[in-house]
Amino acid sequence: MKIGNGLSLRFLNLSVGATKILTILWIIVVLIFLGNFILWRLFFIRVGEMTRIDQLETVEHIRPTPVPTPEIENETLLENLYQRVRLKESTNGQFGLAKTCKNKGMINEIGWNPSKGHCFKTAEQQEKAFKAWFDKYINQKGWGVSRALSYYTGGDYSE
Repeated sequence: MKIGNGLSLRFLNLSVGATKILTILWIIVVLIFLGNFILWRLFFIRVGEMTRIDQLETVEHIRPTPVPTPEIENETLLENLYQRVRLKESTNGQFGLAKTCKNKGMINEIGWNPSKGHCFKTAEQQEKAFKAWFDKYINQKGWGVSRALSYYTGGDYSE
């Protein structure tokens, strides 16, 4: 008798009845194996869900970190923008319009109105004008930082 694709059990010298019994036993073993596999997979899925539920319960015990107030966040954002633009526009006051203004005893390290050669009297006046301009476009008009920076450097944004 042949099983499957030509596997022969003739070398065992079994009778037809014994071969049928072995075939049935083989099918039972395969079904038990598959059943156990499926049951174990379901068990581990359930255990995984229980673990996730336990994790959700422990999250309640974690204290939230304090969230900075918008004023502090805004001031930090404007300060970071100021320092980055100052670095990019004049390499902290070493080149371009900054050098021209420095020779006049004034300051413009932020590329403010370069076509007219604008110079500020003090560094504080420069910083105040810069932060007020960005506050207007980011906070009051609701523009994003990228859009405001692009507009500041001469990009075209129409409302």
